[in-house]
Amino acid sequence: MADGTTKATTEVLDEATCLDLLASEPVGRLAFTYQGDPAILPVNFVVVDGDVAFRTARGSKLEAAQTSPEKVVAFEVDRYDRDDHSGWSVVVKGTRSGVLDEVQRDRLDNDTNLLPWTDTRARATWVRLTPREITGRRIVVVPAD
Repeated sequence: MADGTTKATTEVLDEATCLDLLASEPVGRLAFTYQGDPAILPVNFVVVDGDVAFRTARGSKLEAAQTSPEKVVAFEVDRYDRDDHSGWSVVVKGTRSGVLDEVQRDRLDNDTNLLPWTDTRARATWVRLTPREITGRRIVVVPAD
C-alpha cells in the first residue's frame, strides 16, 4: 500500500501480456446490450487462438442478445491484492458470435477442459468473442525514492 515508504505506479500493458493475464483467470465479466440496456454477466471462459470462448444456455439473456443487430461486446478480467493494493485489469472489446461449426464446437468441448458452473447439457452453446482491441493496466507498488 502506498504509505510514504511505497508508491503506486500505473503500467500500460502490451497485448501479449494482456493475453497472458487474461488466460490466467477462470472468470471474467461480459458486458453487452440487452433490450437497449447495459448488461454485465460473470462467465467462466477460456482463451483459444486469441479469442475468448465460453458456454451459455438456450434462452439465456446472452443468447437473446445474440439475435440483436449489435454484436459488439466488452469483456473484463482483473486481479487485486488487498494487502498491498496492487493489481491489474484487462479489457477486450470485440464482436461475439455463436460457434456454429461442428468441428470448432468439438474442439472447444474436447480440448479446452472448460466445465460450466452448472449442467454441461444446459450450457451447450459456445460463444466466441473475437477481439478488436485488447488493453490493460497494472498497478504496481514500489519502494518510494
